[in-house]
Amino acid sequence: MIAYPRALFRILFLLMMTIVLGGLQTLLCWLPRPYFYILPNIWGRCAVWAFGIKLVLRGEPSRARPTIFIANHSSYLDIVTLSAVLHACFISKASVENWPIAGWLAKIQGTVFINRTRSEAKKQTDILTDRLKNKDNLILFAEGTTSDGNRLLPLKSSLLGVAQYAAAVQPVTIAFTALDGIPVGRTFRYLYAWIGDESMPPHFKRLLMQGEMEVMITFHEPIHDGLDNRKALAQQLETTMRNGLNQALNQQMV
Repeated sequence: MIAYPRALFRILFLLMMTIVLGGLQTLLCWLPRPYFYILPNIWGRCAVWAFGIKLVLRGEPSRARPTIFIANHSSYLDIVTLSAVLHACFISKASVENWPIAGWLAKIQGTVFINRTRSEAKKQTDILTDRLKNKDNLILFAEGTTSDGNRLLPLKSSLLGVAQYAAAVQPVTIAFTALDGIPVGRTFRYLYAWIGDESMPPHFKRLLMQGEMEVMITFHEPIHDGLDNRKALAQQLETTMRNGLNQALNQQMV
């Protein structure tokens, strides 16, 4: 029964923390970089603690500005964990802007909302290019959707054309590796992953009732060359990220 009091405490803490920090960020969103990222970073760290997530970090985030961080994606918790460790803005599908609470949080974090359609391609490219020229670090989930956390889906190269305006592109892999100190296998990784047609409320409730989740974030070597060839870049990123994810998951099961 301890899971229910834990879930209640977590939801109340998340709600109060989001109201306070979100309100402050709304008032201070005019702050220049890097000060703009301070409150979102604090929010991410508080949310990581509230969800009972233990972060295990490998490698170091690129310090080149601007950097595009390319990460795999299996859950909205990926946003929480990356917010806690990176000073960067997310690239998200346009529909998220209209989500209750999440849409508001995304907007005040400086999220770039995009439509993945041919008719909007030029407009989206121009927006991302301007952000990079203004030295904004960006985070892109290049799979285009969420996976089950056990594998990397093929990366979409359409948005990587703007990489030529970045100082670096860094592949990042996120792996849910343990629960209460016990390595999790393929069967139980659904606790973290949010995929398919599952609605958010039951998944959110399930997460709030869990113990300590271990999430490993690996920052691979930044890429500085060949950023003007999006297809070759996507292939290089995919190889690095697939190997990194497999290594993170397999090491925990040894």
